[in-house]
Amino acid sequence: MSLRFSRALTLAALLLLPLFAGAAPRIFYTDIINGPNTGGLNNLGAFLTIFGAGFGATQGTSAVTINNTAVGAVIQWSDAKITVQPGPAVTSGAIKVSVGGVGSNTDQTFTVVPGKIYFVSNGTGTAPIGSDSTGVAGDITKPFRNIQNVFDNSLFVPGDHIVVRGGTWSDIYPRIGSFFAIVDKGGTATAPFVIMGYPTETATFLRTNQTHGFHSFNTTGHYVISNLVLDANGAGVTISLEQGSTDIRIVNNEVRNMLENGGGAAAIEGSGSQYRILGNHVHDNGGSKLYHALYFDGRASTAPTDIEIAYNNIHHQSGGRGIQIFSDTLRVITNVRVHNNLVHDISLDGIHFADNTGAGFQAYNNVVYNTASAALRGPFTDTGTDGGCIRFVSTVLVALVYNNTFSNCNLDGDVDSGGIRFQNALSITLINNIVNGKYFVNIGSLPATLVAPNNLWFGGGTPPTFATVSQTGDPKFVSAATGNFHLLAGSAAIDNGSAAVNALVTTDFDGNPRPQGTAPDIGAFESSGVTLPTPANLKVILLP
Repeated sequence: MSLRFSRALTLAALLLLPLFAGAAPRIFYTDIINGPNTGGLNNLGAFLTIFGAGFGATQGTSAVTINNTAVGAVIQWSDAKITVQPGPAVTSGAIKVSVGGVGSNTDQTFTVVPGKIYFVSNGTGTAPIGSDSTGVAGDITKPFRNIQNVFDNSLFVPGDHIVVRGGTWSDIYPRIGSFFAIVDKGGTATAPFVIMGYPTETATFLRTNQTHGFHSFNTTGHYVISNLVLDANGAGVTISLEQGSTDIRIVNNEVRNMLENGGGAAAIEGSGSQYRILGNHVHDNGGSKLYHALYFDGRASTAPTDIEIAYNNIHHQSGGRGIQIFSDTLRVITNVRVHNNLVHDISLDGIHFADNTGAGFQAYNNVVYNTASAALRGPFTDTGTDGGCIRFVSTVLVALVYNNTFSNCNLDGDVDSGGIRFQNALSITLINNIVNGKYFVNIGSLPATLVAPNNLWFGGGTPPTFATVSQTGDPKFVSAATGNFHLLAGSAAIDNGSAAVNALVTTDFDGNPRPQGTAPDIGAFESSGVTLPTPANLKVILLP
């Protein structure tokens, strides 16, 4: 593992630690939202992984319930991730994690649906090598060998799960040239297909001669891909979602080393609706042309809508952008929520709401820094020549931009690079954001409606004339140089935010409730007023 990679993981883990000792546990999201409560390992049903904060390093006396019934088994437990099996006693309902007698939020649910669980193994991990002729559904000791053969079997129906055991996978599906493909059939809204890695193991798909990665084709959607590693090994293989597909969850996957010089796509890409892109680690991807980390466009015959992009860790993206939403058709993309993402060291823009993005866009609780990095660009001119932390390029765009931390957004020093890049927009509302460094650039026209109160502008001179109730004091980050943007006591961001965001932004980047004081803090993090680790201590943490 490279030093840069290990540091990035350490920083991400540090940023996701709960800020306030003794705070209630907080569930952010889960990988699956429905599945069987029987079958599989010990006949206790599907593997359900719960992501959040404040769970505690070990389980101890803590518990997980679904609809107020204790789950059948706990497979793994850490402060930020728990995997359970529901067990036959559980019925559909709210998920709750209780730690020290304190219960979590209960807005995440699990619905029990029928389904079979197929284990697959290639024998390169700890599991025995599988066989498609002797494999038995539900029996972890008798796994199947080939993901595609299981998926294509007529017995594999909506609601069924494929659980991939750990090891290095290099299978090729000849028809598509992919590792595996969700092709010619789809799940249903109540019973999606699931392809997931075994929760305590690492299933790495290492590109050899594949021309596609995890591919979908001729499917309506309704599926989950989670807990897998896609190592493109210097080629352009990606997680690709079928045009017009719906109801897809891409959760807790790692995509790395995707380098494509043909241009035009991304490590995770698609064109559809009801996408949930949650908790993925997307890093060291790009190429010499415009190739992005996450990219969702308007190619679908019905205009895409209802896309959530959250809790992702995106960094060291060359030749493109971190998150791009773009339609080069006349179909306007609507209702896209981008929140709680960590985005840094990006060739161009961190977040880009581009052509034909429309109503219902939100960006909140994101930490975006070190963008417009010329050092990450390839040798060709179509890599782009400028960037920033967030960019708006659509005459019909309506976006709420709340409580983000934007820092060091113009590494290349280009005249058109800056924290906030206005090109076209109908209405932009900027509230409670920290912009550290060059504040903004106008490379087209300011929005017809631009509302910008209670932002903190630091390090770039006088606040913009369009801003009101501005703060200009030092935000006092723990260590901007090492990517820790928590607030130290005395920060000008503390208690100086606007309550106008309260209906949308109820927690901070770490999951801590807002506000902690008399008013919300500005930026992605709330502060309890305690002094966090010093930069010197952080340096010790970050060294290998």
